[in-house]
Amino acid sequence: MSGTTIGNLGSRLDALVDSAGVVRPGHASWSVDWSVGAEDRWHDPTESANVRQVLLGDAPVVETRMRVPGGDIIHRSYAMVATAADGGGDLAIIEVENDSAVPVAISFGVRSGGAVVAADDSTVLVDENAALLLPRPPNEVTADDPGRVTCTFPLPHSATIRVAVPLSLPPRRPGLFRRSRTAPAQVFPAAVPTHEQVVSGWRSQTDRGMRLVLPDERLQSAVDATRRYLLLRHSAVDVDFTAVAFRLAALDRFGFHREVGEAFLPFADDQPKHGSLFARDAEGNAAALWVLAHHWDLTRNDDLLRHLSPAIAGAAELVARRGGGDPWSLAGLRGAPRLLRAAGEDAAADHADRLASPASLDDGVSLPDDALAHVDTMLSDASATWTWGAGEEDDGRSSSARFASLVRAALVRETDEGLALLSSVPRRWFGQGIEVHDAPTRVGTLSFAVRWHGERPALLWELERHDPSAAVTITCAGLDPAWRTTDERGDALLEAPEPPADMATVPGPEQGDSFG
Repeated sequence: MSGTTIGNLGSRLDALVDSAGVVRPGHASWSVDWSVGAEDRWHDPTESANVRQVLLGDAPVVETRMRVPGGDIIHRSYAMVATAADGGGDLAIIEVENDSAVPVAISFGVRSGGAVVAADDSTVLVDENAALLLPRPPNEVTADDPGRVTCTFPLPHSATIRVAVPLSLPPRRPGLFRRSRTAPAQVFPAAVPTHEQVVSGWRSQTDRGMRLVLPDERLQSAVDATRRYLLLRHSAVDVDFTAVAFRLAALDRFGFHREVGEAFLPFADDQPKHGSLFARDAEGNAAALWVLAHHWDLTRNDDLLRHLSPAIAGAAELVARRGGGDPWSLAGLRGAPRLLRAAGEDAAADHADRLASPASLDDGVSLPDDALAHVDTMLSDASATWTWGAGEEDDGRSSSARFASLVRAALVRETDEGLALLSSVPRRWFGQGIEVHDAPTRVGTLSFAVRWHGERPALLWELERHDPSAAVTITCAGLDPAWRTTDERGDALLEAPEPPADMATVPGPEQGDSFG
Protein backbone atom coordinates (compact mmCIF):
# COMPACT_ATOMS: atom_id res chain seq x y z
CA MET A 1 0.00 0.00 0.00
CA SER A 2 1.42 3.38 -1.00
CA GLY A 3 0.29 6.65 0.49
CA THR A 4 1.10 9.55 2.75
CA THR A 5 2.80 8.99 6.10
CA ILE A 6 1.31 10.42 9.30
CA GLY A 7 2.82 10.12 12.77
CA ASN A 8 4.31 11.96 15.74
CA LEU A 9 7.72 13.60 16.07
CA GLY A 10 10.25 11.42 17.84
CA SER A 11 8.25 8.21 17.38
CA ARG A 12 9.02 5.25 15.16
CA LEU A 13 5.32 4.44 14.84
CA ASP A 14 3.36 5.74 11.89
CA ALA A 15 0.52 4.99 9.50
CA LEU A 16 -0.07 5.29 5.77
CA VAL A 17 -3.09 7.09 4.32
CA ASP A 18 -3.83 6.05 0.74
CA SER A 19 -5.37 8.25 -1.95
CA ALA A 20 -8.90 7.27 -0.84
CA GLY A 21 -8.29 7.95 2.87
CA VAL A 22 -7.82 4.31 3.89
CA VAL A 23 -5.54 4.21 6.97
CA ARG A 24 -3.14 1.37 7.72
CA PRO A 25 -0.76 1.36 10.71
CA GLY A 26 2.83 0.80 9.66
CA HIS A 27 3.15 -2.50 11.55
CA ALA A 28 -0.27 -3.90 10.69
CA SER A 29 -1.78 -6.23 8.09
CA TRP A 30 -5.17 -4.60 8.57
CA SER A 31 -6.61 -1.24 7.56
CA VAL A 32 -9.48 1.13 8.37
CA ASP A 33 -11.64 2.28 5.46
CA TRP A 34 -14.76 4.45 5.35
CA SER A 35 -17.94 4.88 3.34
CA VAL A 36 -20.87 7.27 3.36
CA GLY A 37 -24.58 6.51 3.26
CA ALA A 38 -26.14 9.47 1.45
CA GLU A 39 -29.66 10.15 0.15
CA ASP A 40 -29.16 8.12 -3.00
CA ARG A 41 -26.86 5.23 -2.00
CA TRP A 42 -23.68 4.22 -0.20
CA HIS A 43 -20.55 5.94 -1.53
CA ASP A 44 -17.16 4.20 -1.35
CA PRO A 45 -14.17 6.57 -1.81
CA THR A 46 -12.05 3.74 -3.21
CA GLU A 47 -14.49 3.53 -6.14
CA SER A 48 -15.59 7.15 -6.45
CA ALA A 49 -14.28 9.57 -9.07
CA ASN A 50 -15.28 12.52 -6.84
CA VAL A 51 -12.39 12.23 -4.38
CA ARG A 52 -9.73 14.93 -3.85
CA GLN A 53 -6.84 14.88 -1.41
CA VAL A 54 -4.50 17.54 0.00
CA LEU A 55 -2.20 18.18 2.95
CA LEU A 56 -3.46 20.75 5.42
CA GLY A 57 -0.90 23.44 6.18
CA ASP A 58 1.78 21.37 4.40
CA ALA A 59 1.85 19.18 7.54
CA PRO A 60 1.28 15.41 7.96
CA VAL A 61 -2.47 16.03 8.19
CA VAL A 62 -4.23 14.43 5.21
CA GLU A 63 -7.61 15.71 4.07
CA THR A 64 -9.68 13.55 1.68
CA ARG A 65 -12.91 15.03 0.32
CA MET A 66 -15.65 12.98 -1.33
CA ARG A 67 -18.56 14.59 -3.15
CA VAL A 68 -22.03 13.21 -2.38
CA PRO A 69 -25.46 14.68 -3.18
CA GLY A 70 -25.73 17.91 -1.19
CA GLY A 71 -22.00 18.61 -0.70
CA ASP A 72 -18.70 17.18 0.56
CA ILE A 73 -17.90 14.66 3.26
CA ILE A 74 -14.46 15.51 4.62
CA HIS A 75 -12.14 12.80 5.99
CA ARG A 76 -8.99 13.91 7.83
CA SER A 77 -6.18 11.78 9.26
CA TYR A 78 -3.44 12.83 11.67
CA ALA A 79 -1.54 11.50 14.69
CA MET A 80 -1.49 12.25 18.41
CA VAL A 81 -0.10 10.74 21.62
CA ALA A 82 -2.61 9.49 24.17
CA THR A 83 -2.25 10.23 27.87
CA ALA A 84 -1.45 7.48 30.36
CA ALA A 85 -5.02 7.66 31.64
CA ASP A 86 -6.25 6.71 28.16
CA GLY A 87 -3.77 3.84 27.83
CA GLY A 88 -0.95 5.89 26.31
CA GLY A 89 0.67 5.25 22.97
CA ASP A 90 0.55 6.75 19.51
CA LEU A 91 -2.82 7.06 17.82
CA ALA A 92 -3.95 7.93 14.32
CA ILE A 93 -7.09 10.03 14.50
CA ILE A 94 -9.69 9.72 11.76
CA GLU A 95 -11.98 12.73 11.70
CA VAL A 96 -15.03 12.87 9.42
CA GLU A 97 -17.03 16.07 8.94
CA ASN A 98 -20.37 16.34 7.17
CA ASP A 99 -20.06 19.43 5.00
CA SER A 100 -23.11 18.50 2.96
CA ALA A 101 -26.57 20.02 3.34
CA VAL A 102 -28.24 16.85 4.64
CA PRO A 103 -27.54 14.19 7.30
CA VAL A 104 -25.66 11.07 6.26
CA ALA A 105 -24.44 7.82 7.78
CA ILE A 106 -20.74 7.16 8.16
CA SER A 107 -19.35 3.65 8.30
CA PHE A 108 -15.84 2.70 9.45
CA GLY A 109 -14.63 -0.71 8.29
CA VAL A 110 -11.76 -2.71 9.74
CA ARG A 111 -10.48 -5.28 7.28
CA SER A 112 -7.82 -7.91 7.87
CA GLY A 113 -6.64 -10.55 5.47
CA GLY A 114 -6.74 -13.63 7.66
CA ALA A 115 -7.18 -12.42 11.24
CA VAL A 116 -10.39 -12.55 13.24
CA VAL A 117 -12.08 -9.16 13.58
CA ALA A 118 -14.64 -8.52 16.31
CA ALA A 119 -16.28 -5.46 17.88
CA ASP A 120 -18.04 -4.28 21.02
CA ASP A 121 -19.43 -0.87 21.99
CA SER A 122 -16.01 0.78 22.33
CA THR A 123 -13.40 -1.19 20.39
CA VAL A 124 -12.82 -3.16 17.21
CA LEU A 125 -10.34 -5.97 17.77
CA VAL A 126 -8.09 -7.80 15.33
CA ASP A 127 -6.88 -11.06 16.84
CA GLU A 128 -7.71 -9.59 20.28
CA ASN A 129 -5.59 -6.49 19.67
CA ALA A 130 -7.24 -3.06 19.59
CA ALA A 131 -7.53 -1.84 15.99
CA LEU A 132 -10.15 0.91 16.28
CA LEU A 133 -11.26 2.90 19.33
CA LEU A 134 -14.80 4.30 19.22
CA PRO A 135 -16.03 7.47 20.96
CA ARG A 136 -19.50 5.97 21.63
CA PRO A 137 -21.46 2.84 20.80
CA PRO A 138 -22.20 2.62 17.07
CA ASN A 139 -25.77 2.48 15.82
CA GLU A 140 -24.97 -0.66 13.90
CA VAL A 141 -22.19 -3.25 13.82
CA THR A 142 -21.96 -5.53 10.81
CA ALA A 143 -19.68 -8.52 10.45
CA ASP A 144 -19.37 -9.04 6.70
CA ASP A 145 -17.08 -12.03 7.22
CA PRO A 146 -14.53 -13.13 9.87
CA GLY A 147 -12.01 -10.71 8.38
CA ARG A 148 -14.11 -7.52 8.31
CA VAL A 149 -16.31 -5.53 10.69
CA THR A 150 -18.06 -2.21 10.02
CA CYS A 151 -19.34 0.26 12.61
CA THR A 152 -21.94 2.79 11.47
CA PHE A 153 -22.83 6.16 13.02
CA PRO A 154 -25.31 8.88 12.06
CA LEU A 155 -23.64 12.14 11.04
CA PRO A 156 -25.96 15.18 10.97
CA HIS A 157 -25.32 18.24 8.80
CA SER A 158 -22.15 20.10 9.93
CA ALA A 159 -21.38 17.43 12.58
CA THR A 160 -17.97 15.79 13.09
CA ILE A 161 -17.06 12.36 14.43
CA ARG A 162 -13.60 11.08 15.37
CA VAL A 163 -12.31 7.54 15.86
CA ALA A 164 -8.79 6.45 16.83
CA VAL A 165 -6.43 3.83 15.41
CA PRO A 166 -3.72 2.55 17.82
CA LEU A 167 -0.28 2.61 16.20
CA SER A 168 1.48 0.66 18.96
CA LEU A 169 2.96 -2.71 18.17
CA PRO A 170 0.81 -5.66 19.30
CA PRO A 171 1.90 -7.55 22.44
CA ARG A 172 4.71 -10.05 21.99
CA ARG A 173 3.81 -13.68 22.35
CA PRO A 174 5.77 -15.52 25.04
CA GLY A 175 8.75 -17.48 23.83
CA LEU A 176 11.57 -19.59 25.18
CA PHE A 177 13.65 -16.56 26.25
CA ARG A 178 11.03 -13.86 26.71
CA ARG A 179 7.99 -13.20 28.78
CA SER A 180 4.67 -12.16 27.40
CA ARG A 181 4.03 -8.43 27.23
CA THR A 182 0.58 -7.20 28.09
CA ALA A 183 -0.51 -4.05 26.33
CA PRO A 184 -2.27 -1.42 28.44
CA ALA A 185 -6.00 -1.18 27.93
CA GLN A 186 -6.60 1.55 25.38
CA VAL A 187 -9.75 3.62 25.20
CA PHE A 188 -10.84 6.48 23.00
CA PRO A 189 -8.95 9.49 24.41
CA ALA A 190 -10.79 11.97 26.60
CA ALA A 191 -9.18 14.90 24.76
CA VAL A 192 -8.38 14.86 21.03
CA PRO A 193 -6.63 17.79 19.34
CA THR A 194 -8.32 19.29 16.32
CA HIS A 195 -6.66 19.13 12.94
CA GLU A 196 -6.03 22.87 13.20
CA GLN A 197 -4.14 22.36 16.46
CA VAL A 198 -2.02 19.59 14.93
CA VAL A 199 -1.14 21.76 11.91
CA SER A 200 -0.19 24.60 14.25
CA GLY A 201 1.96 22.25 16.32
CA TRP A 202 3.86 21.06 13.26
CA ARG A 203 4.40 24.65 12.17
CA SER A 204 5.90 25.62 15.54
CA GLN A 205 8.10 22.49 15.66
CA THR A 206 9.58 23.15 12.21
CA ASP A 207 9.99 26.93 12.35
CA ARG A 208 13.76 26.59 12.57
CA GLY A 209 16.73 25.65 10.44
CA MET A 210 16.96 26.99 6.90
CA ARG A 211 13.90 29.08 6.03
CA LEU A 212 12.89 29.89 2.48
CA VAL A 213 10.59 32.35 0.76
CA LEU A 214 10.20 31.22 -2.85
CA PRO A 215 8.39 32.83 -5.77
CA ASP A 216 6.67 29.56 -6.71
CA GLU A 217 3.75 28.67 -4.40
CA ARG A 218 3.72 25.04 -5.50
CA LEU A 219 7.44 24.65 -4.86
CA GLN A 220 7.14 26.44 -1.51
CA SER A 221 4.37 24.06 -0.45
CA ALA A 222 6.37 21.00 -1.52
CA VAL A 223 9.46 22.20 0.35
CA ASP A 224 7.53 22.90 3.55
CA ALA A 225 5.84 19.50 3.42
CA THR A 226 9.10 17.70 2.66
CA ARG A 227 10.87 19.26 5.65
CA ARG A 228 8.14 17.88 7.90
CA TYR A 229 8.19 14.45 6.27
CA LEU A 230 11.94 14.23 6.88
CA LEU A 231 11.47 15.07 10.56
CA LEU A 232 8.54 12.67 10.86
CA ARG A 233 10.58 9.79 9.47
CA HIS A 234 13.55 10.59 11.70
CA SER A 235 14.32 8.30 14.63
CA ALA A 236 17.41 8.36 16.82
CA VAL A 237 16.82 4.77 17.94
CA ASP A 238 18.52 1.80 16.22
CA VAL A 239 19.79 3.88 13.32
CA ASP A 240 20.77 1.94 10.21
CA PHE A 241 23.14 4.46 8.62
CA THR A 242 23.16 2.71 5.25
CA ALA A 243 19.38 3.07 5.03
CA VAL A 244 19.06 6.65 6.30
CA ALA A 245 22.33 8.35 5.30
CA PHE A 246 20.81 10.55 2.61
CA ARG A 247 17.85 11.41 4.81
CA LEU A 248 20.16 12.54 7.62
CA ALA A 249 22.19 14.57 5.11
CA ALA A 250 19.03 16.27 3.87
CA LEU A 251 18.05 17.14 7.47
CA ASP A 252 21.50 18.66 7.98
CA ARG A 253 21.26 20.66 4.75
CA PHE A 254 18.01 22.19 6.01
CA GLY A 255 19.52 23.03 9.39
CA PHE A 256 17.99 20.29 11.55
CA HIS A 257 21.36 19.55 13.15
CA ARG A 258 20.01 18.43 16.52
CA GLU A 259 18.20 15.48 14.97
CA VAL A 260 21.30 14.35 13.08
CA GLY A 261 23.49 14.66 16.18
CA GLU A 262 21.00 12.56 18.15
CA ALA A 263 21.57 9.67 15.74
CA PHE A 264 25.16 9.43 17.02
CA LEU A 265 24.48 9.82 20.75
CA PRO A 266 24.21 6.03 21.39
CA PHE A 267 27.80 5.75 20.10
CA ALA A 268 29.16 8.53 22.32
CA ASP A 269 28.77 6.46 25.49
CA ASP A 270 31.62 4.60 27.17
CA GLN A 271 30.28 1.32 25.78
CA PRO A 272 28.78 1.82 22.31
CA LYS A 273 26.42 -0.95 21.26
CA HIS A 274 28.81 -2.17 18.54
CA GLY A 275 32.00 -1.55 20.48
CA SER A 276 34.23 1.05 18.82
CA LEU A 277 32.13 0.97 15.64
CA PHE A 278 28.94 2.49 14.23
CA ALA A 279 27.72 -0.75 12.69
CA ARG A 280 28.76 -4.38 12.32
CA ASP A 281 29.54 -4.16 8.60
CA ALA A 282 31.87 -2.03 6.48
CA GLU A 283 29.06 -0.43 4.49
CA GLY A 284 27.23 0.76 7.61
CA ASN A 285 30.41 2.23 9.09
CA ALA A 286 31.30 3.96 5.81
CA ALA A 287 27.82 5.50 5.62
CA ALA A 288 28.09 6.67 9.23
CA LEU A 289 31.48 8.28 8.57
CA TRP A 290 30.07 10.10 5.53
CA VAL A 291 27.03 11.37 7.48
CA LEU A 292 29.22 12.48 10.38
CA ALA A 293 31.73 14.25 8.10
CA HIS A 294 28.88 16.04 6.34
CA HIS A 295 27.42 17.00 9.74
CA TRP A 296 30.73 18.38 10.99
CA ASP A 297 31.32 20.31 7.76
CA LEU A 298 28.06 22.17 8.34
CA THR A 299 28.15 22.55 12.15
CA ARG A 300 31.78 22.26 13.34
CA ASN A 301 30.49 20.34 16.36
CA ASP A 302 33.90 19.41 17.81
CA ASP A 303 32.47 18.23 21.14
CA LEU A 304 30.52 15.45 19.44
CA LEU A 305 33.62 14.30 17.56
CA ARG A 306 35.70 14.11 20.73
CA HIS A 307 33.14 11.70 22.21
CA LEU A 308 33.03 9.67 18.99
CA SER A 309 36.76 9.51 18.16
CA PRO A 310 37.19 5.80 19.15
CA ALA A 311 34.25 4.82 16.93
CA ILE A 312 35.55 7.01 14.06
CA ALA A 313 39.00 5.39 14.19
CA GLY A 314 37.55 1.88 14.50
CA ALA A 315 35.12 2.47 11.65
CA ALA A 316 37.91 3.71 9.35
CA GLU A 317 39.98 0.59 10.12
CA LEU A 318 37.06 -1.71 9.32
CA VAL A 319 36.18 0.10 6.09
CA ALA A 320 39.82 0.02 4.95
CA ARG A 321 40.05 -3.73 5.64
CA ARG A 322 36.67 -4.90 4.37
CA GLY A 323 35.27 -2.12 2.20
CA GLY A 324 35.63 -2.04 -1.54
CA GLY A 325 36.06 0.74 -4.05
CA ASP A 326 32.40 1.69 -3.83
CA PRO A 327 31.39 5.34 -3.26
CA TRP A 328 30.31 4.65 0.33
CA SER A 329 33.71 3.28 1.32
CA LEU A 330 35.60 6.05 -0.46
CA ALA A 331 33.40 8.76 1.03
CA GLY A 332 33.75 7.31 4.51
CA LEU A 333 37.53 7.03 4.30
CA ARG A 334 37.87 10.58 2.99
CA GLY A 335 35.79 11.90 5.86
CA ALA A 336 37.55 10.08 8.70
CA PRO A 337 40.86 12.07 8.76
CA ARG A 338 39.27 15.49 9.09
CA LEU A 339 36.90 14.18 11.75
CA LEU A 340 39.77 12.84 13.83
CA ARG A 341 41.82 16.04 13.47
CA ALA A 342 38.83 18.07 14.60
CA ALA A 343 38.59 15.77 17.62
CA GLY A 344 42.28 16.39 18.46
CA GLU A 345 43.37 12.86 17.48
CA ASP A 346 46.22 13.80 15.12
CA ALA A 347 47.98 10.43 15.19
CA ALA A 348 44.76 8.57 14.39
CA ALA A 349 44.03 11.14 11.67
CA ASP A 350 47.45 10.54 10.04
CA HIS A 351 46.76 6.81 10.11
CA ALA A 352 43.31 7.37 8.57
CA ASP A 353 44.95 9.50 5.86
CA ARG A 354 47.15 6.57 4.92
CA LEU A 355 44.11 4.31 4.79
CA ALA A 356 42.31 6.78 2.52
CA SER A 357 45.27 7.47 0.21
CA PRO A 358 44.39 4.79 -2.38
CA ALA A 359 40.96 6.39 -2.85
CA SER A 360 40.82 8.28 -6.13
CA LEU A 361 37.18 9.23 -6.33
CA ASP A 362 35.21 12.04 -4.74
CA ASP A 363 32.38 11.39 -2.30
CA GLY A 364 30.30 9.96 -5.13
CA VAL A 365 27.18 11.64 -3.79
CA SER A 366 27.39 15.08 -5.40
CA LEU A 367 24.27 16.81 -6.68
CA PRO A 368 23.87 18.03 -10.28
CA ASP A 369 24.59 21.61 -11.32
CA ASP A 370 21.15 21.84 -12.96
CA ALA A 371 19.38 20.91 -9.73
CA LEU A 372 16.35 23.08 -10.46
CA ALA A 373 15.53 21.12 -13.60
CA HIS A 374 15.50 17.94 -11.51
CA VAL A 375 13.31 19.71 -8.94
CA ASP A 376 10.79 20.59 -11.66
CA THR A 377 10.73 16.99 -12.84
CA MET A 378 10.07 15.72 -9.33
CA LEU A 379 7.31 18.30 -8.82
CA SER A 380 5.57 17.09 -11.97
CA ASP A 381 5.74 13.50 -10.71
CA ALA A 382 4.58 14.21 -7.13
CA SER A 383 1.21 13.27 -5.69
CA ALA A 384 -1.24 15.84 -4.37
CA THR A 385 0.28 15.32 -0.90
CA TRP A 386 3.92 15.67 -2.09
CA THR A 387 4.87 12.01 -2.05
CA TRP A 388 6.47 9.92 -4.77
CA GLY A 389 4.93 6.51 -4.16
CA ALA A 390 6.21 3.38 -2.45
CA GLY A 391 9.29 1.35 -3.19
CA GLU A 392 11.44 4.28 -4.31
CA GLU A 393 14.27 3.70 -1.84
CA ASP A 394 17.66 3.35 -3.51
CA ASP A 395 20.54 2.84 -1.11
CA GLY A 396 18.70 4.93 1.45
CA ARG A 397 17.95 7.76 -0.98
CA SER A 398 14.32 8.42 -0.20
CA SER A 399 12.55 10.65 -2.67
CA SER A 400 11.85 13.24 0.02
CA ALA A 401 15.54 13.43 0.92
CA ARG A 402 16.56 13.76 -2.72
CA PHE A 403 13.97 16.47 -3.35
CA ALA A 404 15.09 18.48 -0.30
CA SER A 405 18.77 18.21 -1.24
CA LEU A 406 18.06 19.22 -4.85
CA VAL A 407 16.18 22.33 -3.71
CA ARG A 408 19.03 23.31 -1.43
CA ALA A 409 21.56 22.78 -4.26
CA ALA A 410 19.43 24.91 -6.59
CA LEU A 411 19.52 27.77 -4.10
CA VAL A 412 23.07 27.42 -2.75
CA ARG A 413 25.78 24.84 -3.30
CA GLU A 414 29.41 24.52 -2.37
CA THR A 415 32.14 24.87 -5.03
CA ASP A 416 35.93 24.66 -4.90
CA GLU A 417 36.01 28.48 -4.63
CA GLY A 418 33.20 28.96 -2.14
CA LEU A 419 29.44 29.29 -2.66
CA ALA A 420 27.31 29.36 -5.80
CA LEU A 421 23.96 31.05 -5.26
CA LEU A 422 21.12 30.48 -7.70
CA SER A 423 23.16 28.69 -10.34
CA SER A 424 20.12 28.82 -12.60
CA VAL A 425 16.98 30.96 -12.30
CA PRO A 426 13.89 30.18 -14.36
CA ARG A 427 12.46 33.10 -16.24
CA ARG A 428 9.16 32.74 -14.41
CA TRP A 429 11.04 33.88 -11.28
CA PHE A 430 12.25 37.14 -12.84
CA GLY A 431 10.88 40.18 -11.04
CA GLN A 432 9.94 38.20 -7.91
CA GLY A 433 11.63 38.15 -4.54
CA ILE A 434 13.63 35.21 -3.17
CA GLU A 435 14.78 34.76 0.43
CA VAL A 436 17.06 32.16 2.01
CA HIS A 437 17.69 32.45 5.75
CA ASP A 438 20.27 30.55 7.82
CA ALA A 439 21.41 28.06 5.20
CA PRO A 440 24.14 25.83 6.67
CA THR A 441 27.11 25.38 4.32
CA ARG A 442 30.63 23.99 4.62
CA VAL A 443 32.07 27.49 4.91
CA GLY A 444 29.46 28.95 7.29
CA THR A 445 25.85 30.00 7.69
CA LEU A 446 24.48 31.99 4.76
CA SER A 447 21.46 34.25 4.32
CA PHE A 448 20.61 36.08 1.12
CA ALA A 449 17.72 37.74 -0.65
CA VAL A 450 16.91 38.97 -4.15
CA ARG A 451 14.95 42.17 -4.68
CA TRP A 452 14.26 43.85 -8.01
CA HIS A 453 14.97 47.42 -9.17
CA GLY A 454 13.02 47.45 -12.37
CA GLU A 455 14.77 44.96 -14.67
CA ARG A 456 17.85 44.62 -12.44
CA PRO A 457 18.06 42.23 -9.48
CA ALA A 458 19.59 43.41 -6.22
CA LEU A 459 21.35 40.77 -4.17
CA LEU A 460 21.77 41.11 -0.40
CA TRP A 461 23.89 38.55 1.45
CA GLU A 462 25.41 37.79 4.83
CA LEU A 463 27.82 34.96 5.60
CA GLU A 464 28.93 33.91 9.09
CA ARG A 465 32.11 32.00 8.25
CA HIS A 466 33.34 29.01 10.22
CA ASP A 467 36.90 30.24 9.65
CA PRO A 468 37.03 34.07 9.59
CA SER A 469 40.45 33.99 7.90
CA ALA A 470 39.34 31.80 4.99
CA ALA A 471 38.61 33.47 1.65
CA VAL A 472 35.19 32.54 0.30
CA THR A 473 34.08 33.53 -3.19
CA ILE A 474 30.34 34.00 -3.72
CA THR A 475 28.79 33.88 -7.21
CA CYS A 476 25.27 34.16 -8.59
CA ALA A 477 25.52 32.85 -12.14
CA GLY A 478 21.78 32.41 -12.65
CA LEU A 479 21.26 36.18 -12.45
CA ASP A 480 24.64 37.70 -13.35
CA PRO A 481 27.38 35.28 -14.52
CA ALA A 482 30.08 37.96 -14.28
CA TRP A 483 29.41 38.95 -10.66
CA ARG A 484 31.49 37.62 -7.77
CA THR A 485 32.59 38.80 -4.34
CA THR A 486 34.66 37.76 -1.35
CA ASP A 487 32.86 40.13 1.04
CA GLU A 488 31.13 38.51 4.01
CA ARG A 489 28.08 40.76 3.72
CA GLY A 490 26.76 43.46 1.48
CA ASP A 491 24.35 44.29 -1.30
CA ALA A 492 24.93 44.60 -5.01
CA LEU A 493 22.85 45.72 -7.96
CA LEU A 494 23.41 43.02 -10.58
CA GLU A 495 23.16 43.37 -14.32
CA ALA A 496 19.73 42.79 -15.80
CA PRO A 497 19.22 39.21 -16.97
CA GLU A 498 17.62 38.79 -20.36
CA PRO A 499 13.86 39.11 -19.73
CA PRO A 500 11.33 36.83 -21.39
CA ALA A 501 9.68 38.46 -24.37
CA ASP A 502 6.15 38.22 -22.96
CA MET A 503 6.90 39.50 -19.43
CA ALA A 504 6.24 43.09 -18.42
CA THR A 505 8.84 44.88 -16.33
CA VAL A 506 8.08 44.67 -12.62
CA PRO A 507 8.70 47.95 -10.76
CA GLY A 508 11.16 47.54 -7.89
CA PRO A 509 11.61 49.26 -4.55
CA GLU A 510 13.66 52.41 -4.21
CA GLN A 511 16.36 50.55 -2.31
CA GLY A 512 17.23 47.06 -1.12
CA ASP A 513 16.05 45.69 2.19
CA SER A 514 18.23 44.16 4.87
CA PHE A 515 17.92 40.98 6.90
CA GLY A 516 15.84 41.23 10.03
